[in-house]
Amino acid sequence: MTIVYTYLGVHLRYPLLDEVNELLVTSFVVVGLLTVLYTLPARDLPLTFKTGVHVVAGVFAALAGDFFTLLVGLELLTFSAYFLLVHRADSERAAVGYRYIGFHISAAALFFVGMAIQYTDTGSLQLARAVPSAVPYFLAAFAIKAVFFPLHIWLVDAYPRAPVFAVPALSVFTTKMGVYAIARIAGGPVVAYIGGATAILGVLGALRQSNARRLLSYHIVSQVGYMVAGAALATQAGIAAGVFHAVNNIVYKTLLFMVAGAVFFTVGHDDLTRLGGLVRRMPITFFGSMVGSAAIAGVPLFAGYASKELLKSATGYTPLTYMLLLAAIGTALSFLKFTFYMFVGERGTTQPESGRPDERTAGDHTAPEAEAAAEADADADAGAEAGSGRGRYEAPWTMLVPIGVLSVFSILFGVRPQLAVAGTTYGIYSLSSLWVSVLPLLAALGVWHFARRLVKPHEHHESALLVEMRTIGGRGLRALERALAFSHQHPFQVYLFLVTLCFVVLAAIAL
Repeated sequence: MTIVYTYLGVHLRYPLLDEVNELLVTSFVVVGLLTVLYTLPARDLPLTFKTGVHVVAGVFAALAGDFFTLLVGLELLTFSAYFLLVHRADSERAAVGYRYIGFHISAAALFFVGMAIQYTDTGSLQLARAVPSAVPYFLAAFAIKAVFFPLHIWLVDAYPRAPVFAVPALSVFTTKMGVYAIARIAGGPVVAYIGGATAILGVLGALRQSNARRLLSYHIVSQVGYMVAGAALATQAGIAAGVFHAVNNIVYKTLLFMVAGAVFFTVGHDDLTRLGGLVRRMPITFFGSMVGSAAIAGVPLFAGYASKELLKSATGYTPLTYMLLLAAIGTALSFLKFTFYMFVGERGTTQPESGRPDERTAGDHTAPEAEAAAEADADADAGAEAGSGRGRYEAPWTMLVPIGVLSVFSILFGVRPQLAVAGTTYGIYSLSSLWVSVLPLLAALGVWHFARRLVKPHEHHESALLVEMRTIGGRGLRALERALAFSHQHPFQVYLFLVTLCFVVLAAIAL
């Protein structure tokens, strides 16, 4: 039931639940609860609490029925994510959190301007397609949330450095809300093609990575490109395909981040150049990796295949479709690399040369052994208990249960997609559909067989562009860093205060 209430003479409504966001909200709740369960091995109650608040903020935002409530929900997501990022952080990760805040406050300001123009022109704040004069502001805000290139920088900067137990929750909400907002408010063919380009550029960035979490972070960028390519079309088929792919991505990308986290917990790092041979030691985690990799690569009978077929149908086999097929080749290659070098390949066969820097600590020029120790210490300080499972032959059950549940969903949504999207038929498994979908997989296998060295994990510095953008961002946000310094020194107390204040304000608005 939607409740309409009045605040300062403006009619607002909450919650809004319809065919556009019903599946998204359900996935937020189910997967969100699994991410909270996943934090329990950290034995860090504040981290678990912050994860729970982030989940609640995501569900709240997805149920918004007007622009004002949506803005409040998005900012609750921003600040709850910030406090997860800086949880027991050192100075480097605290700076990452400040940059994260800077990007998303900029998005909020742009959204607010668009909202003001919308209200001035229509006299209403009910969620609807944006008026033409407000579209540029909304799109600029959503471009940040939905990680359009080159605005993806905040995500690939933050997620690989976040506490390992918090990353699955962080990966679920913010970018998907950007896609949802594009579907609801502003889109168009140009935005759809930007999504296609983002899918390709994201996968090219992922192929260069040798750290598991950084590889997965770039694939969030790429997969969001797929979602935008459908949702921005603003057709019923395009929105349904984009939202369905968002839900599938929530399932299998969270699964893959949980796999990487389980390996990190058990081994002490997630550097693909130094992993390998874990298939016997961690068979359940390996199974989750296989399922998640098959799903994201679009292998038939797995979740990603079904939603990608709907996207092809919605885009009508235009040049946009072929952009997505090209991105699919890189996706399959990335996850051959991810699973092989983590679980199957011989351990140490890709050991970095002595004395050369490694990308895992992003710019730290110490030797690989010192970097591994520093990373493990940092995550242990963050409550992640990095490597505290060393010597185990599997991750604890509180990590394996979410991995198992998400593996089941990744298969179920591929075998019976109509459970998620009503009206989806087995026509997606026609011979022509299967052939078109298998072609990128065959191309990826060919590259893997004949030119594996092109994607072999290796140590390297971050790109000059990433380092320079981070430097510029750091200079521009010094004032914000000073303003947030107290919150870093007393994070949990400030966090409780802000959460309480937000709920008091929301209660006042509702009354």
